[in-house]
Amino acid sequence: AFDQYRDWLIGSVTDPLGITRIRIVDEATAAAVGYSKKLKPDDPILVFDFGAGTLDITVVVVQKGAEGTLNSGVRTVAKRGADLGGKHVDSYLIRSCIEYWEISMGDTRLLKEIQTRLSEEVEKAKVLLTKQTEVTIEVQHPDTKEKLTRLLSRTEFEQILDDADFLGSVARLLRSTLDEAANKGIRAEDLQGIFMVGGTSL
Repeated sequence: AFDQYRDWLIGSVTDPLGITRIRIVDEATAAAVGYSKKLKPDDPILVFDFGAGTLDITVVVVQKGAEGTLNSGVRTVAKRGADLGGKHVDSYLIRSCIEYWEISMGDTRLLKEIQTRLSEEVEKAKVLLTKQTEVTIEVQHPDTKEKLTRLLSRTEFEQILDDADFLGSVARLLRSTLDEAANKGIRAEDLQGIFMVGGTSL
């Protein structure tokens, strides 16, 4: 996907404009540049990019521009990433519901149909549980047509995440990024801001 987008950008945008040099930056750099007017030159910041499928944590430093102004560049000090995001939370909830309703794991057809029906429901539940203490998850059984219902509390949701070591994985990745930055002279207490981007951050 990245290569296709880059090729489109070069062929459809830069060539007609006569642009001979293009620089593509990662999301952390783009976020830092986007907020650069609110930052001082040499400010170290942490960009916490937690999306649907990936988590990227980056410590960057805003670069000085001409006459003390900010240019469109940042220096990456430390960066860590993991295949971890909102879709993983959805899968934990789906698995938990299937176990709760005691659906046979051997019936792959039935499992697939229930997983498909649950996908939208668990995503809604995940979002609602950021604002309320409990939520009802409900789908129709593909064969019997009965309603499969589960009342899920915020406490149970947190336990599901804990059992999957979800937040532990996030914490270790954050610690690893901060340790790398510290080894390069930027400690956690030196950070001038934390920018939260991505749907799972929200």
